[in-house]
Amino acid sequence: MRGFAFFFLASLISSFEFSFAQEDDFSKKACDNGEARACYNLGYREEKQKNFELAAVYFKKSCDGGQMSGCVELAILEGKKGNQAQAESLLKKACDGGERMGCAILKKMTKFLAENLSRDKKDCHPGAIDNCLALGMAYRRMGKIHEAASFYKTACESGDMKACLLYGGQELKIGNADNASLQFIKACDLKDSSGCAMQAFLEEDKKNFGQAEVFHKKACAGNNLISCTRVGLLENRKGNKAQAKVILQDTCDKSEFQACMYRALLAEEDKELVQAGILYRKACQGKEMVACAKVGILEKKKGNQEESDRFIKMACDGGYKSACKVKIGAKRP
Repeated sequence: MRGFAFFFLASLISSFEFSFAQEDDFSKKACDNGEARACYNLGYREEKQKNFELAAVYFKKSCDGGQMSGCVELAILEGKKGNQAQAESLLKKACDGGERMGCAILKKMTKFLAENLSRDKKDCHPGAIDNCLALGMAYRRMGKIHEAASFYKTACESGDMKACLLYGGQELKIGNADNASLQFIKACDLKDSSGCAMQAFLEEDKKNFGQAEVFHKKACAGNNLISCTRVGLLENRKGNKAQAKVILQDTCDKSEFQACMYRALLAEEDKELVQAGILYRKACQGKEMVACAKVGILEKKKGNQEESDRFIKMACDGGYKSACKVKIGAKRP
């Protein structure tokens, strides 16, 4: 789904197959080794399955590791439990870290409930999109998901794609996956790339990879780079490695560093080590610490001990724990 490649020494993985089961395993290992994005992906999956306590654990790891979207998600979970002060602290951290959603929620929080709950429920009616969204967000903040969903539904039926996406999200949380799917498709039809991506992820969960590809392609056309990466992986899954390389390279060129990582894996798999090294370096520049470690491995193979040590240390300092286990300056297999 929003998977993450995990590996350190070349001897650990003799061949890499892009299967979704493997990605889950890699994500767990990557999270355990300090990869914040992998922790966020796992938190998202657990939240969708209503495993909120475990989701919070993963979101906290993600937040602590510098993934600011993880701070926002953890703040939402804390807010639902009534931990308003903790939620505000997490939102401030996310905002200070450049996460715009954290800033947007934080800006409204101090007066949000008093202001929006003063609205009468009758203020939400077809056409009153802003009122419906405000009430929906207020009730969601209090953890009243069913009420929130009803307000989002009204706004969605008035043609607001953001509301459709929010409505679908609430429906998914209360277990109405089929209705959530309808809302994501509606948002997608209204040209919301996030709606297309969410529907694609649902199709992947059901192993409907053909349909997943259709929706990921729509999301990719809307410049959702995570979905562009998924399109590349799905092409590789079908055996179209050449096409997968083109898609992943194009996505990497747009600075989606996870795509650079996958593209590098394919290059290394095909013994294109110069190209792999370039791509791993780019991913490393994008704070993909596993990629930094891979640069170190490739430099070691070329006999560049000093350069190898530099990248291994960079990976360790960046939070990739496996790199910290390697003794700098020592011979490595």
